[in-house]
Amino acid sequence: MRNLFSVSFLFLLVACKPAARQPLSLEEAVMQSFRDDKFSLLEDYLPTKEFYKSLGEEVQQRTDPEIDSFLVENKSRISSDWEKMRENLKEGKVQPEALKFKESLVYKPYPKSSMQAMVVIYDYRGKLFDDLTFIVKEQAGKKFLLGIPVPSSAFRMRDSTLRNSNQARAALEMLDPGFAPKMKILVTELINAAEKEDISFFADRVVYRGEDDNRNWKSAINSSVQEEKNQALALMSQVKEVMSDCPGLEFGQVMGNSESEGYWIIQPVNCTGKTIHFAFLKVGDRFLLGDLDTEGR
Repeated sequence: MRNLFSVSFLFLLVACKPAARQPLSLEEAVMQSFRDDKFSLLEDYLPTKEFYKSLGEEVQQRTDPEIDSFLVENKSRISSDWEKMRENLKEGKVQPEALKFKESLVYKPYPKSSMQAMVVIYDYRGKLFDDLTFIVKEQAGKKFLLGIPVPSSAFRMRDSTLRNSNQARAALEMLDPGFAPKMKILVTELINAAEKEDISFFADRVVYRGEDDNRNWKSAINSSVQEEKNQALALMSQVKEVMSDCPGLEFGQVMGNSESEGYWIIQPVNCTGKTIHFAFLKVGDRFLLGDLDTEGR
């Protein structure tokens, strides 16, 4: 009877033992590192010598001692940038325990580079922000933290338009086979509106550029404001003029490129010895025309 009781008690202890906590993802570890005030939570995601060597020709070739030295310097730089992010929390009187990870987006801001950018969307007291950006590399299902490009903007919570994540979504959306046909339709509609001088239709599809930092490259033109309407009129006239001698539209391959304004989606149109590049930025769930460039004749 005593043995039966002992076995039963042991069974209860095992059954009631908390399950081992699953390893945090990099993005979750980032948020937890600030809640716990421990940079050490990120150390498991820093590059190792094996990781460095696995990159082959993607990185500068170094000897083992040189790799060791480079990794130490890299860790020091990331740690220093993490400290800057932590200072932002303190300056803004942000309570770390109220930070909640919501979503992450990993994309390639520069098509010719294998390195990736990761935008982290987080919740702070019921509002979403996406001012956390990291340079990462995914390998065998794990994200390695390679750098923090703009620690000064982290946790500033100045932009609630989710511009960074919108641009990341644009880069990811461009990979969808159905994306190119949508861009062709959008460009065709803009060309037709320019020919008809339909400023109302055209302006609603042009991104705002101006002194208002809260809207600059982040919203559509408001055609009821004359100064903004003039921006749309100028761009519409440019489209009408450059397309005036095009008997037909030949669309090139959609391209993407990251610039200071965001991730540009570029639709080339070939026409009688010249190529017109229609450049768009993703604002909310729409793509707005931000620039027009012509190559050739």
